Amino acid sequence: MVNNQPIERISQTIQIGIQLRKTNVIERTPPFQGIYYFCRAAELGSFKRAAEKLFVTSAAISQQIRQLEDWLGADLFIRQHRKVVLTHEGEILFQQAKKGFDHLQDGIRQINQDRNPNQLSISTLPSFAQHWLVPRIADFRAQAPNIAMLIEPTNRLVNFHDSSVDLCIRYGKGGYHNVESRWLADEVLYPVCHPIYQKAHNIYQLSDLANEAVEFLLARLNSDPAAISSRYELERTNSL
Repeated sequence: MVNNQPIERISQTIQIGIQLRKTNVIERTPPFQGIYYFCRAAELGSFKRAAEKLFVTSAAISQQIRQLEDWLGADLFIRQHRKVVLTHEGEILFQQAKKGFDHLQDGIRQINQDRNPNQLSISTLPSFAQHWLVPRIADFRAQAPNIAMLIEPTNRLVNFHDSSVDLCIRYGKGGYHNVESRWLADEVLYPVCHPIYQKAHNIYQLSDLANEAVEFLLARLNSDPAAISSRYELERTNSL
C-alpha cells in the first residue's frame, strides 16, 4: 500500500503558498510606473514604440513590465518579433488599468477647472530650473506679487490636455502641433573628454569625433529628451 500522506502535505503546502502570494499581491502597493508603461506598450503593441513615446529606452520599458509581471506572478505579454501581444491576464489588467487612468485624467481636468486662476505652473528640465529659472523667481515675484509660481522639474514631456501645467520649457525646434511656442535662447555644446582618451584617440577637433566618441554621445541623446535638439544640430552639420 502506497503512503500518500507526504504527497498530500506537499499539495497543501503549495496551495497555501499560492493563497498567501495572492493575498500579498492584493495588500502590497502596486508598481504604478510599471502599470503606466504596460498600458502604453499594450496600446502601441510594441516596447520600442512605447519607449519612443515616453522618451525612455526599450530596456527601461522591458524592465518595468518584467517587474510588474513578477509582482503579479503572471505573464502579461507574448513577446513576438517586433511586437508584443497581450495574454489573457494582460488583457484583464489593461482594460481595468485603462479605466483607472481615464478616471485619473477626469479628476485632473476637474482640478484644473477649480484651481486658483492666479497660479502659474511651469514644467522644465531639472538642470534648467536650477541654473536659470529658480534664480529669477525673486524678480518675477517682485513684478507680479499676486501670482503664485509652481515649478515642476522633470525630463518628461507634458500633455497639456491631461496636466495642470500652464507652461513648459524644453529644448527643441518649436512649431509643435496645437501649442504656441516661443524661442527663449540658443544652446552651446562643448565636447569634453579625459586627456588620456584624447591623446589615445587623436581627438583635437570636432570632425575627429565622427568615428571615435559618437557612440557615447548617441547613448545620451537616445535616453535624454533634453538632448533631442542637440541631435538635430549634429545631423544638420553632418557630425553624425
